[in-house]
Amino acid sequence: MGNDQSTTKKTSSIPNHLKWTHNLYPKYIWSPAQICNLIDQGVVSPMYQPSEESGNNQVFCEICYSFYPVVNKTGCCGHQICSECLAAVVPAPPQPRTCPFCKVTDFKIIPYITINNGG
Repeated sequence: MGNDQSTTKKTSSIPNHLKWTHNLYPKYIWSPAQICNLIDQGVVSPMYQPSEESGNNQVFCEICYSFYPVVNKTGCCGHQICSECLAAVVPAPPQPRTCPFCKVTDFKIIPYITINNGG
């Protein structure tokens, strides 16, 4: 009786295929484990397949110039950046990092930006 304090791990609802890079870059700063963990924790958006053409409800990454259903936004200057570009050009949180656009240090990443909420 009482509170159930089981130690069952919460499983991520993000499909595994959205946690891996699409090899846009030859090298990434973030390890594959860091990428998976940050996506599972909701710190960054999932990694969708990039598209060169704007489709319905797609937002633009201002580094790789590709379109995605969901990207991230920089908290300092509001630029949109996909998770794949983040993993390639910015150190993983919680390490100090510099915005690739305005060069503010230790900037925040706002995940899950879509065409409907600021993208």
